[in-house]
Amino acid sequence: MANTDNLEDKKLLCVGLICLDVIHVCNSYPFEGTDQRIKKMTWQKGGNAANTSAVLGLLGNKVDFLGVFPKDTKDLFQKSACSFVRQEMERCGVGLEQMSLVGDSDLPYSSVVINDETGSRTILHCPGLLREVSFNFFQKLDLSAYSWIHFEGRNTEEVVKMICHVVKYNEGQDEANRVKMSVELEKPHRRNLPLLLPHADLVLISQEYARDSGYNNAPDTVKAFKDHVKSSAGIVCAWGELGAASGVSGAVGDVIMTPAFSPERALDTLGAGDTFLGALLHARLRTTNLPSIVKFACKVAGRKVGSYGYECLRDFSQTVE
Repeated sequence: MANTDNLEDKKLLCVGLICLDVIHVCNSYPFEGTDQRIKKMTWQKGGNAANTSAVLGLLGNKVDFLGVFPKDTKDLFQKSACSFVRQEMERCGVGLEQMSLVGDSDLPYSSVVINDETGSRTILHCPGLLREVSFNFFQKLDLSAYSWIHFEGRNTEEVVKMICHVVKYNEGQDEANRVKMSVELEKPHRRNLPLLLPHADLVLISQEYARDSGYNNAPDTVKAFKDHVKSSAGIVCAWGELGAASGVSGAVGDVIMTPAFSPERALDTLGAGDTFLGALLHARLRTTNLPSIVKFACKVAGRKVGSYGYECLRDFSQTVE
């Protein structure tokens, strides 16, 4: 069944982190204390919410990004990094008008080692003088411009305020104009993430978060979290090469496991989860059939893993079934 959700008139918004990824592609993962040549080094925009919004843009959606961005930095590296990341986001079709420009703040960056033998990635992250998006900034948004808002699971106390603000806005709207919301629970060390669940229409649980919560597979994770979300909310847990499990809270029927669409050779797993999520949201705006949504997301993630970067998604022509 098609989902209207004002797709043609309104935009999506992704709230969370933006940073610079400095990527080193190696023949194999380096041993400590050795001197090793690399195949190539590139810069790439990074951050979960930033990557997800870029994927949405590449797939043809109207999307804005909201995150903290340095204002008037004088540091040469920071100035170059900020300029590059801005250009990358705009090239992917992401609107940056809603970014929170903050002085005395750094653009975080990550040094990423990609093993060309396996496609695995190892991330060394430097947050620097990282600032998080505040509720005071978020509440100034014109929510009527958006059909869907995605919140990266971080800065929990402020994000809970943002979600409650959207809930209050929705109380004064008819069903067609209410803003849908999704949340991502990824990093176990981030405190109180379950507080983000009660009002979400779509929840994504990472494998790392699931294991830390005591679950050893995707279906068990989805079954457990169905008790912590509102009725009719979708829950999805991706499990790497095994695919992703999904289920709807309050619905009759078992949790469904959708197989992965693995490429012939894994080249770059950096941002695979962000790609999966972006494709998930893209598909959710076009259908409410959760298995179809997850199947499409697995296909898009498989395409990304089989290529370096995200440009391969620009010509992704498969549609949501």
